Amino acid sequence: MRTDVLKLKEDGRFNGVHLTPEELELLQHLHEFKSIHARNVHKYYEITSDGKRKGNMVTNRLAKLVASGILFQMNDKEPKREVFRPVNYAYRLGVRGIEVLANQGLFSHEEIESKKKYSYLVNIPTLHNMAINSLFMEVYRLMWERGESFESLNVRSNRGENHALIDSISRGRELQPIIPDWIYETERRIICLEVDSGSQTLGTIENKIARYNLLANKSQKPITVFFSVGLVNGVDGESRSRDRRVASIKETLKEGGEWAEGLEIFAAPSNRAPKILHKLISRQSAVGRLQMKNKTNQWIMHANKNSPAEFTFSISQNDLVLQKLIVEDRYDLDLLVEIRTFEDRKIGVLLFMEEGSVLSYQRARANVKRIVTQLNEAMNARLKTSLFLIYENTEAAANDVVALNPKCEIIISNLDEVKAPTREDGVYRPLVTKVATPFTRSEGNIL
Repeated sequence: MRTDVLKLKEDGRFNGVHLTPEELELLQHLHEFKSIHARNVHKYYEITSDGKRKGNMVTNRLAKLVASGILFQMNDKEPKREVFRPVNYAYRLGVRGIEVLANQGLFSHEEIESKKKYSYLVNIPTLHNMAINSLFMEVYRLMWERGESFESLNVRSNRGENHALIDSISRGRELQPIIPDWIYETERRIICLEVDSGSQTLGTIENKIARYNLLANKSQKPITVFFSVGLVNGVDGESRSRDRRVASIKETLKEGGEWAEGLEIFAAPSNRAPKILHKLISRQSAVGRLQMKNKTNQWIMHANKNSPAEFTFSISQNDLVLQKLIVEDRYDLDLLVEIRTFEDRKIGVLLFMEEGSVLSYQRARANVKRIVTQLNEAMNARLKTSLFLIYENTEAAANDVVALNPKCEIIISNLDEVKAPTREDGVYRPLVTKVATPFTRSEGNIL
């Protein structure tokens, strides 16, 4: 029997009930979201019970919470276009649930009556709001699996319009307000989530980024804008693949723009969004240029160690290459490497890449242009030059949307791959993939 539960007696209005700390936290999430679809409430119970509470067990528990006035169940039984579909269920705070949160100090007792009146206006979540909440739950799952919590990470999570910075800007009319779908705020960064269904024009996206740029200039903390592309499918819960939309967003934002200091922009398909968001939430700071150079240097070191003896990787001292490709701007390469065998050699332009990062994409795009227009023309193609995109791990390398036109050879590799020893089947590492077309890749050799 748990001793950390809140015991509520029958009071003439509702049945008595015991609430666990996890259920009290669920009430706080309901207060912030206004309503949560039944599917995501079930998911929450599954996460916080480590998979022990599922299906009918959760349904029965929710029925008890409804009978005790903690929750209120909403349903939408109206058929659409005379086509049969399952009943759409969602939950909001019940009368007693509001009282419990007031007693917990989430808001004052003076606000109880107004919150009760407002609760009757709450609707079942739209597909867009369901997608926001589903993403929240998947991030929550990743935290739970690692023994983390919002409290342990010192992270605040709330609706965009409820954030102090957004609220002050909107009230002050200092600029046209931009309201994120959701906000995660860490000690060092504000992460603004935009769930993108693909219905907005790219011009609208560009305008949003311009307003976020102005917002970042007003903020005392760096701001990360994260576009999660694609809504969650209402039938099977799987995310639709939206690589082309992600590519369009990345391609729309051209290099050379004046970005506010500390502003980061990410775009990724919704199925990849939870892992990238969790990484952004849990990291202490943005990846700096020194770290990028260090990562590419690690790649060279491990590639040398685990490649066949006839391969050598060394930091390039080629004066002509240095002269043409070293540019003092934010799109500058990380390292130049010279790759040799007994019979051949090439120059590798190395960039460290973060999955989803628009800046990473811009750096790659800018260096493709430099290789094609500045280096190859000057050298009359005497020495082949390839762009190497280096990721932290195999998963990030395989899933990042890098829809570049391969006007030069573009090779994708990662630190995990080069750290591994030679395989037993005799295939030598490092294995790489090459960009064949903007949306296809092929296996290839380094030389």
